[in-house]
Amino acid sequence: VLAGYSGGGALAGNVAAEIGAGTWPGLDVRGVGLIADPCRSPLNSVNNGASGWGIAGPRGIGGQFPVWQLADPRDAIPNCPPNSPLRTFADQSAAFSLVDPGAWAVDLITRLAEGEWQPVNVDLLDAHSTMGQYLEAVDDVRGYLWHGDHTNYHVRWYPGTGRTYCEWLADRINEIKE
Repeated sequence: VLAGYSGGGALAGNVAAEIGAGTWPGLDVRGVGLIADPCRSPLNSVNNGASGWGIAGPRGIGGQFPVWQLADPRDAIPNCPPNSPLRTFADQSAAFSLVDPGAWAVDLITRLAEGEWQPVNVDLLDAHSTMGQYLEAVDDVRGYLWHGDHTNYHVRWYPGTGRTYCEWLADRINEIKE
């Protein structure tokens, strides 16, 4: 079972996507459990009210194994709204480094040259809508920084159950048969 939370979820999910695509034949993967995956795809997800996808852009995971990508609807890291300005920030900071600013610059240039920016539609002629997008982004940052929207999966209830997100995922993993 591959499992991960947040950045570890991105890594485990990337490995699972490679395995599902046949890059690593012979590996016996029985399931993939990802909590707060910044690359969450709505296609693999247990939706439970989450309407967006990962702030870093969606990554699908194929394969013959179950994939559980859990996202609290209030957590903007795995459940970023489609037109959130935070997506631009995520793209710009993906390779951010004070140790190696040159690598960061190369990443930015490569993303620009290869069109790897997530599209964010902002209608500057519709001030009300644009302001709404930015106010939602501010609220998402507040949730991330001060309300535990990204860090409380061990205490927040998985919708419709008497279990936390972590307990619900542990139950799914414990159901896997050899």
